[in-house]
Amino acid sequence: MLVTWVSLVSATTTSPQLARALGWTLRPLLSWGVPVGAVTTTVSIALRFIPEVIEEFDRIRLAQIARGARFDDRRVSRRLRSYAAVLVPLVASLFGRSDQLAEAMRDRGFTGGGTLMSPPRLEARDLMVMLTSVAVPVLVVLM
Repeated sequence: MLVTWVSLVSATTTSPQLARALGWTLRPLLSWGVPVGAVTTTVSIALRFIPEVIEEFDRIRLAQIARGARFDDRRVSRRLRSYAAVLVPLVASLFGRSDQLAEAMRDRGFTGGGTLMSPPRLEARDLMVMLTSVAVPVLVVLM
């Protein structure tokens, strides 16, 4: 049931929408000093990297199979040893990626404060740009 719910939510909701909903849900914790912006940023980054972790795991597992690792052995100890041969390089790779991400965030001035993103509000100039971007192509086609 939980897997079905998670699959449904992840198929119908983008990461920014999930982060915004989480920030809104956790907003009351701001009064207790919980860094809600940092929590939502962390969750967004974690969600973003799930597919990459799965892809990296598969890549390393296939490399280990090419080197003779057996993941289908009946003995649990041998299977665990084979998966340990995957998990060690996976963790090392994830630490490398997290270090790169930390450097990139630092270089871009991220301080960890985070903000609760509110939905953008349309202003008059936004409506003018939208109307112009629709009207110009229509006029070009009609002329």
